[in-house]
Amino acid sequence: MQRTKLQRPAAVRAMLIYPMNALVEDQLTRLRKALDSDVVRTLFQTPQYNNNRIYFGRYNSTTPVSGKLWKLDINNNLVPNKYRVNQLKKELRAIEDNNTRVDEYLNTNPDNLRDSQKADLLANFQRLDGAEMRTRFDMHIAPPDLFITNFSMLSIMLMRDIENPIFEQTKDWLECGDITNDTLKEKERKERIFHLIIDELHLYRGGSGSETAYIIRMLLDRIGLTPDSDQLRILASSASLEGEEGKNFLKSFFGVENKDILIVEGTEEQKPQEQNRNLFQNLIADFEQIGTESESIESQLSKITNANELNSEINKTLGNSNNIANVVLTQQDIIKSAMYSAFNIDGRTRAVPAFINIGFI
Repeated sequence: MQRTKLQRPAAVRAMLIYPMNALVEDQLTRLRKALDSDVVRTLFQTPQYNNNRIYFGRYNSTTPVSGKLWKLDINNNLVPNKYRVNQLKKELRAIEDNNTRVDEYLNTNPDNLRDSQKADLLANFQRLDGAEMRTRFDMHIAPPDLFITNFSMLSIMLMRDIENPIFEQTKDWLECGDITNDTLKEKERKERIFHLIIDELHLYRGGSGSETAYIIRMLLDRIGLTPDSDQLRILASSASLEGEEGKNFLKSFFGVENKDILIVEGTEEQKPQEQNRNLFQNLIADFEQIGTESESIESQLSKITNANELNSEINKTLGNSNNIANVVLTQQDIIKSAMYSAFNIDGRTRAVPAFINIGFI
C-alpha cells in the first residue's frame, strides 16, 4: 500500500479529464514539478506540513496493471494471480530502472544542465517513492487527491466492480463519513468540494457529446452529487465558447439549472518577431530521412549519453555533418516563430501548444 500514513480521508478531490493520453502525459509532467519535485518534497517534510503530501494519479490504459491481483482457484480459495503479480513487478522494475539511469545522468551531468533544466528533465519520469500513485491497485485502496483520466476509461470504471472503492471513498468523504458529530459534519460538508476539470470541451458535441454528458451524470450520481450541488465545482477549457450560446451549451452539457456560469475569455498571444527560417528549409530532406531511419536511431539511444553523441549518431545515419540535433537545440527562437506561423488561421494565432512558450529543453 502506497499511502500508509494517511492524515486525512483518502478520496478524489479533483478529477481531471483529457481527451487523449498525450495530453495526460503533458499534465503529469506539470504535476510532478508542482507536487513531487525535490523542492516540494523537502517542503512537505517540514513540521508545518508533516509529510501530508498531495497525491495524484493517472488512471488510463498505461497505468499498471489491469485485472485483479487475486483470483479463485479450482477449490474456490482466494490465491494470488501470479500472472498479474509478475506483470506488475515487471512494469514497476522498468520504472525503477529508468529512474536509476536518469539519476546517473543527472549526477554526472555530461551536458552541464542548469538546475531548472534538471528539474524539467526529472519531471518526465515517474518516481515510485513520491506523491504520484504507482498502480491501479494503490488507487483502489486509497484514491489520490487528483485523479487524471479520460472519458473512455471513466465509462469503463463506472461499469466495473473493481473500481468501486474509488467512488465509494470519494462519496463517503463528501458526506463527511469520518465525522460523527452532526453539527461539525454539516459545517465541514460545505468545505468539501469535488472539482470536475475537463480539457478541450469543444470536442464533445453531437452524438459523442451526448454520450459524454451522460457519463458525467453517472459519475455525479455515483458519488452522491447532482449537477447543481453546492459541493461541485466544474472547470473546463475550450477553444470556441463565447457569449449566451456558450452558456446555453454549458447548461445543457452539464445539466445545470441554478449554478452560476462564468466564461473567462482568453487573450491572444503576441506573435513573436518573424525569424529567418531558411536554415530549416535547407534541412527538410534531413528531417525526412530521420523519420525514415527513426527505428535505427532509436535502437542506439541507450548508448547515447549527451547531445554531441546524438549529433554523431544522426550525422552517421544521414551521411553528412549538418549537426541537426545541435541546430534544433540552439535555434529555438526560429522554431518558435515557425510554430506560431503554423497555428495562424485567418490572421489569428490559435491553440498554440504550451511547449512553444516553455522551450524544448
